[in-house]
Amino acid sequence: MRSRCIIGCLVALAAHSATGATHVLTLEDAVRLTRAQSPAARRIGLQARRDALRYDAARRAVWPNLGLDLAAPDLSREFSVGLQTSTQPDTATGQPVLQSVYVKTTTTSRNASGSVRARQLLPWHGSVSALGAVVYRDETTTPTGVRAARRDYQVATSIGLDVPLLGDDPERRSLHRAAVEQVRNRSVERTSNAQLEFDAVARYLDLLHARMALEIVQAAATAAAQSYEVTRRKVTAGLLPDVERLKTEVYRAERDARLAEQQSQLARSEDEFKVFLGLPLADSLRLVEILEPFAAPDSAAPWLERARRERDDVGLVEAEVALLERDRLAHRPRVPTVDLALRYGGGANESELDRALDGLSANAMSALVTLHVPLWDGGRASRTDGADATEIALRRLDAADASSRLELEVRDAVRQMQDAARRHAVLAAASRLADELQRIDGERYERGLIDTQRYLAGQVDAATARLGSAEALLDLYRARARLRFVALSEE
Repeated sequence: MRSRCIIGCLVALAAHSATGATHVLTLEDAVRLTRAQSPAARRIGLQARRDALRYDAARRAVWPNLGLDLAAPDLSREFSVGLQTSTQPDTATGQPVLQSVYVKTTTTSRNASGSVRARQLLPWHGSVSALGAVVYRDETTTPTGVRAARRDYQVATSIGLDVPLLGDDPERRSLHRAAVEQVRNRSVERTSNAQLEFDAVARYLDLLHARMALEIVQAAATAAAQSYEVTRRKVTAGLLPDVERLKTEVYRAERDARLAEQQSQLARSEDEFKVFLGLPLADSLRLVEILEPFAAPDSAAPWLERARRERDDVGLVEAEVALLERDRLAHRPRVPTVDLALRYGGGANESELDRALDGLSANAMSALVTLHVPLWDGGRASRTDGADATEIALRRLDAADASSRLELEVRDAVRQMQDAARRHAVLAAASRLADELQRIDGERYERGLIDTQRYLAGQVDAATARLGSAEALLDLYRARARLRFVALSEE
């Protein structure tokens, strides 16, 4: 008995895992689920994180930069010819005589060095830097007597100021470019999220359309089966010829084939929506959104104002134009650049490191002004400047096009919404009239007042009218989603 219970539990668990979970979704729930776990939403989040890290890395150029350089051991050997002086006794007198001869010498160096560098960008232009360095020298020369051995420490410190007096600061331009790029990345992220929401709404409505179409086709198939039964009874009673039964049988077969096709299309739409939402294909969906018609906006002016406030299309192009103009000023032909470099520091040289540190003093200051004047480069700079000016003119045209395109998109979205609202009002009334006509035709067909062809045509017209009304309502929701997308509105 116990084993049966265990087997029954396992079978129930396997059946549940095979069918999957059921997700009850409204339109808002589908959008929220898309933002939370869809693969597209995860991609947008990762791209935003990457862009934020890149921008933070670019901004950290204004932070102090510290560097340590070590070189040990620094081994080298130098071969040369040197003059060696020695005292030798004179063979004739026996007195010491000073003699100089050229000999081959070998100088072996065993050095080590270390330095610490710091650099900080200034709030305006230029940068300030500091340097501290220690060099240990150990040099010996063979044969001895040509050059004295050397073992000492050299210590040096300095602070410096580098300021471009005339010309642009490339590091500041890089920071400004990084800021513009970050604004662009945020705009792309907002647009991607709005596109994701629009895709979620569109796919939800497509699935609703497939289910509505299935319900209408299923109702038509049921009506076709009923028509066949009525016609068959009339043929059996001798009220209609057998050809009328064949007509209704063919019509019923066509409705059944259309029903099977619509069921397959619904299954594909559900699977595509599950993949989009990031759900397992074994799960099932139940859409519970109740679609009700709503009024379309009377004017595009409020939405156009909102789009200009929320979207960065024009502002980004204008910022890029300003950046291009700044780059062009920095590379103009035949324009000199002037840089100022100030250094203040000192050094010491002793045989002991502590004595060198004690003797360290600031006893040197230098000022250097560098003037660079481009004279001739074969015309390359002037042509590059012309190309930059043309690029700026093109980007200004892009700014004007972006403004016109934004207005066109908003007005077109409002126009589509108004058209969908009008079509739904007309088609909903037509659907009600078609249903009423179908009811009347059914009663007349039962009494033999109309033929089978007229009765079947009325069923087709009623199904077509219902489907047209449902599609117009879905188009109204799609148009509203599109208007929210082009205006980047969350309402």
